[in-house]
Amino acid sequence: MTRRPDHDLQRRLRLASAQLVIERVEPREAVLLACDLLAAGASGGATLELAIQSSSRLHQNDADELLRAMLADWQIASTDLERSAEIVAHDLCRRLLARSLRPEECGHRLLGALAQTGDRAVTDRLLALLDRLEFELGGRADDDLERELRALARIVLDNRERRC
Repeated sequence: MTRRPDHDLQRRLRLASAQLVIERVEPREAVLLACDLLAAGASGGATLELAIQSSSRLHQNDADELLRAMLADWQIASTDLERSAEIVAHDLCRRLLARSLRPEECGHRLLGALAQTGDRAVTDRLLALLDRLEFELGGRADDDLERELRALARIVLDNRERRC
């Protein structure tokens, strides 16, 4: 291996590790991360192996296996369930607030993460929003629901800031 990944790439590696525990990493995202590592001069055998894969043809199980090997190469330790859930929830909230993730997708993925954190009040509030999304809005977020989901995302991020 050559250079250590910069701070942002290390953050993305830790996020990928947490996602493997909580949900999944899209093969396209795994390949992109490996390519970004190579572009930054941070190469390794498993990184190169993942980077040369076709993101459109790479099966989920193969992507997970290659990603785990790459994480091991970079000595990214797997975190426990609750810590992984916090990392994933924090990322989803940041992406929602940056408008890089649709509210509908974020809400459902966030539920999967929050359910593992033990924060019952926030999880219950999200469940109520998702019920409204599905049963009243037919799966399409309106401006009010999006605003409420963003407010919830800020609460999740603020709660994390207080704990750190």
